[in-house]
Amino acid sequence: MKNSRTILQYSILTVLVLVFLCLRIIFLKSSYSGNETSITGTILSYQIDGNQLKIEIQAKEKIMVQYYFKEEQEKLNFTEQYHLGNQIEVIGILKQPSRNRNFHLFNYQNYLKSKKIFWILEGDKITRISENQSILLSWKEKLFQQMDKMENAIYLKYLLLGDSSGIDATWKKETSFLGISHLFAISGMHIHLFVGMILWILKKVTKKEQFHLIVLTIFLSFYCFLTSFSPSVVRASAFFLLLQIKRLCKWKISSLFLLLLVLLGMLFYNPFYCYHLGFVFSFLISFSLLYFGKYQKKQNYFKQLFQTSWIAFWMGVPILIHNFFQVNFLTPIWNLFFVPFVSLLLFPVCVICLFFPFLNSILDILLFILEKCMRFGNQITLLQFSFSAISLPIIVGYYIVIVYALYSFLKKRYIPFFILILLLFTHYHITVWNPNPTLTMLDVGQGDSLLITLPHSQGNILIDTGGIMSYNQKSWQQKKKEYSINESVLIPYLRSVGIHSLDYLILTHGDYDHMGEAIHFIEHFKVEQVILNCGEYNALEHELLKVLEQKNIDYYNCVRELNIGKYRLQFLNTKEYDNENDNSSVIYTKLNDFQFLFMGDAGMEKENDIMKQYQIENIDVLKVGHHGSNTSSSKEFINQISPKLSLISAGENNRYKHPKNEVLDILSHSQIFRTDKNGSIKITITKNAYKIKTCL
Repeated sequence: MKNSRTILQYSILTVLVLVFLCLRIIFLKSSYSGNETSITGTILSYQIDGNQLKIEIQAKEKIMVQYYFKEEQEKLNFTEQYHLGNQIEVIGILKQPSRNRNFHLFNYQNYLKSKKIFWILEGDKITRISENQSILLSWKEKLFQQMDKMENAIYLKYLLLGDSSGIDATWKKETSFLGISHLFAISGMHIHLFVGMILWILKKVTKKEQFHLIVLTIFLSFYCFLTSFSPSVVRASAFFLLLQIKRLCKWKISSLFLLLLVLLGMLFYNPFYCYHLGFVFSFLISFSLLYFGKYQKKQNYFKQLFQTSWIAFWMGVPILIHNFFQVNFLTPIWNLFFVPFVSLLLFPVCVICLFFPFLNSILDILLFILEKCMRFGNQITLLQFSFSAISLPIIVGYYIVIVYALYSFLKKRYIPFFILILLLFTHYHITVWNPNPTLTMLDVGQGDSLLITLPHSQGNILIDTGGIMSYNQKSWQQKKKEYSINESVLIPYLRSVGIHSLDYLILTHGDYDHMGEAIHFIEHFKVEQVILNCGEYNALEHELLKVLEQKNIDYYNCVRELNIGKYRLQFLNTKEYDNENDNSSVIYTKLNDFQFLFMGDAGMEKENDIMKQYQIENIDVLKVGHHGSNTSSSKEFINQISPKLSLISAGENNRYKHPKNEVLDILSHSQIFRTDKNGSIKITITKNAYKIKTCL
């Protein structure tokens, strides 16, 4: 009877959460129309990276301001004259944040929504109106300035306040690989340690628990403010305070019910918290530990730690797969070392060094040990696997199996875990079940990259990697980390569709926008063979050949055709020209009797030679040459091949103004898709038709 009542309570509250969530999403709208050109607000935080300035301001609502310094002195003036709490006027253009331009990948729009930000203001001019009038913001800035003067300031701000802006990308990648990022994101562990220290002091002063609660409420409220109200900190603080009130008032309410109340309150404030990974992980793992805690027996510290890590790890697996497409199954083992090291040594020493900076040498030693251990752990890739992205119904299915498996595991029944392992094994080999070939034109900016996947894992072919040219910049303009197509698009996307290795990497020619990422890609992703175009190698291709030889990867140039099972890729007109673009590999293939033609950057001279040499007509899908430049796609050539569908890879607002209007006119009889307008484009080829899906 008691269990039935509890289940009913949770069911009712869950329904309320969903109803409130739907209502809030419907009625939570921006106060701005998007036509405003001047906005006044208060600086809540700012970040400078090279010559780029990002300011979060509080106006009628939160807005993200983006501004680019035009000279070094302007950048210096800003850091000297502008502070948290200043009221500023920004003149510029309001734009909606960009969505993910490639399937399954990071969605900046949803990320900003999780912070209740609906607009980006691209600033042309920033003017300070008044000085800081907020005592709290003033204290926050002074604390940050004081920490900046200390040794290891970057790590202190990261570990104590959750500010990761100064943390090296390698550190983030290594912690993510090991599955220990949660230790450095401010959460329940940090709150528990802070509260433990404060309570120890308070108990020396007075035994009045009501006074303890008041002090802790003030401290946790201020700490939430310092961490910019990070969802995981708000969750941990609110839940802790409710538990204390429950104990003092002797409420007969379960802890799970209180956690649901916190969830409901936070989602009512901002339903888009559901896009915030810290929020999702924080609640998910808290619920699981509370629920399964009643089935755990009292054991020694390390057995208890392993069991807790084991539960938290498995509950996080579907979210890891959905967002990062990879899982390190050694994470519970790594936690046996890193959890006590961080929670019992590193974090307390950081707090001590905040007040006693002369002890910083101890922190240096601990950070050195931590980094060495992380380097060691990252070399062990034995149990790291990548999985394709999953939809919401699949996530729910995973959780049904995982909860049942964990429940059975704690009851010492292990068969359900074998079912879970079988499910993961099937998921890992998901491409084996794919019956149709697919073509995906990835959005890599002003460049080219196309992925062909053949049915039932018969072959995976990537044509070009894209590449962004970096121009000489002055030191004050250089960013901490330049954008990487490999790390942001190519490798994550391949993992998201269940591809663990490439059979062929075809590089149509040596221009940077087609193969600039090739070396880095080969160093970080398994490639069986590389195909190069005809003609002399340029400097970039020579650098690539060195890497291929070091890694013992076979490579060929000027090939006539590739045969992969029943599929054949023909390389048309392989004669050499006196320019790199015309030396591009032009590839013709049939997928389920539909004709595809990929033109690389081939110009009109090569198009003419192809017309003379081959009788190609009624092309179903054309990858338009040279990003839609008027040096390619002559009217005669397009009329002869008569494409039904034309794909153009071009960067949004690119400086070359690709694709050219005259080329679009020539292609007007075909259906045109462009990465600058549509994002990535995926074509699934069935027996009798092909289906087109665009990311935007």
